[in-house]
Amino acid sequence: MRTLFVTFFVLAVLLGCTKGDQTRHTVVLLDTSASIKEEAFKNAVEIISELSRRMQRGDCLTIIPISGNTEEEIQGRIIRVVMPVDRQAYDSDVNREREALKRHLERLYIEARKEPPQQTDILGALPIAEQELRLTGKSRKTVILLSDMLQDNAQFNFVTDPRLSSKETAIKLGAAVSNEWDLKFAGTSVALAFLQSQQRTAMARTRIRAITEFWREVFMRSGGKVVIYNDPERAAKVHQFENR
Repeated sequence: MRTLFVTFFVLAVLLGCTKGDQTRHTVVLLDTSASIKEEAFKNAVEIISELSRRMQRGDCLTIIPISGNTEEEIQGRIIRVVMPVDRQAYDSDVNREREALKRHLERLYIEARKEPPQQTDILGALPIAEQELRLTGKSRKTVILLSDMLQDNAQFNFVTDPRLSSKETAIKLGAAVSNEWDLKFAGTSVALAFLQSQQRTAMARTRIRAITEFWREVFMRSGGKVVIYNDPERAAKVHQFENR
C-alpha cells in the first residue's frame, strides 16, 4: 500500500488553481539520474522555464524530481508554483513567482548534477503526480515526463528486461503494471518527452520502441491521453503541448 501524506500547507497552495476549468495544472516529472546527458538535462530545465513563462493566472506548475527511489526520497524536493488569481500592479506578483521558480530550478540543477542518482524510479513518481493533480479539482490537467524512460531499480531494469524486447510483450507488461499500481489519470493529457542518455544512445531501436509502448500503455490504461516526443528536437518543443 502506497500512502502519501499531504500537509495542510501543500493543500492550501494547490487549492489556488481550482478557480475553474480554464485554469491548468501541469505536473512535470523530471529525470535527474546520472545517465541523462548534460545537454539533455539543461534542455529539460529550459523546457520547464518556458512552461512557467506561459502560465496564466490561476495556473499551477508542480515539478517532481525522479530519483533512484522516488517515493522514499521525495520529501521536501517537490517544487510547486501557483500563479496568483488577483492581479497586482505591474504584474509584480506573477513576476515574483517566476523569479522564485528560477531560483528553485537553479538549485535543483546544481544538486542534481552534483550527486545524481545512479538508478531511476519513474514508476514511483506516478502516484505522487496523481495525488498532486487530484488536489486541484476541475482544472485542465497535464503530465509531462522528461526522461530517457528507462526504469532502473530493484523491480525493473529496462535496459536488459526481456519483456521489453518486443512491442507485444512490452504492452502486456504495461497493462500488468497499470493494473497493479491502480493509477488514475482520467482526462489528463500526458506528454512523454524522451531525453538522451548514455544508455538510450546505445540501445537497439526495437527496444526503444517497445519501451515507448510500455509507457503509452501504462498511461492509456490509467485514462490518460498520450502524445509521444521521441527525439531531442521534438522534446525541446514539448511546452507547445500545453496549447493542445
